Amino acid sequence: MDSYLGEVKLWALNFAPKGWHLCDGTLMPVAQNQALFSLLNNYYGGDGRTNFALPDLRGRVPVATGHNSQTGANPQLGDKGGTETTTLTQQQTPPHNHAVNVRGDNGNQAGGLNRHIAAAVASTPPGGAIPLYASDGASVALAPETVSIEGGGEAHNNMQPYLALNYYICTNGVYPPRP
Repeated sequence: MDSYLGEVKLWALNFAPKGWHLCDGTLMPVAQNQALFSLLNNYYGGDGRTNFALPDLRGRVPVATGHNSQTGANPQLGDKGGTETTTLTQQQTPPHNHAVNVRGDNGNQAGGLNRHIAAAVASTPPGGAIPLYASDGASVALAPETVSIEGGGEAHNNMQPYLALNYYICTNGVYPPRP
């Protein structure tokens, strides 16, 4: 079966079969590729007069064109979106706090379940465990400077799990009939 001109296929090998080209954004001359240009135009780049670009699917996932009523997305042919890395700002994180239950009383317990950090240590028995915890008493609020903003403002990976394969486009095939 012959392939249609402009057809894109996923290929698990590292070479393009004859009549196919890697979808890597290569600029193609219009004069030598008039049939393919008549299908792709300059949707994927190029000046549309002397050259046009093949789709560049390196590091990208293809999505369907058109309006999605559930998400509101409306990608058009040739649109690019998304990013491989992102840096979140403070405005992009939901409001939250890092509350710690601290008791206003002196510590009277060395540890155990249902204990809270004490405001102070009353006394340390010689050679004994330090009583850092209290079992009773009212909770107290921490001073604002004891909880600081975390993170270094660095970008983090934003890519879904992936398996690298190559996309190829048919550059020499049967011209697809229009409906």
